[in-house]
Amino acid sequence: MVARQLLSTDRPSWGYLVRSGVAAMVTAYFVNFASKDYVQSENLRVCICGIAGFASPEILNYGLQFLEAKMKGKVQEAQRGLSKASKQPKKKKKKTK
Repeated sequence: MVARQLLSTDRPSWGYLVRSGVAAMVTAYFVNFASKDYVQSENLRVCICGIAGFASPEILNYGLQFLEAKMKGKVQEAQRGLSKASKQPKKKKKKTK
């Protein structure tokens, strides 16, 4: 993860660096435990953990963007519903003859 950040052409913020590093470490840690029962080769297990750690920041970013879009959509939907509910329907006047 450190090599990936050092070789990156864009300069992300420190928060992004920390968040992606932590996400990669946590993901690799849990993938290692999950793969111990299924993969007997130590080299293959390290490879699996590396790939999972490498992909985890993008998956985390996608998940956060998805949740943010969902929350904004729900808020906008609720605001539209509230504005419709607050408007009183106009009553038609009956014509008298």
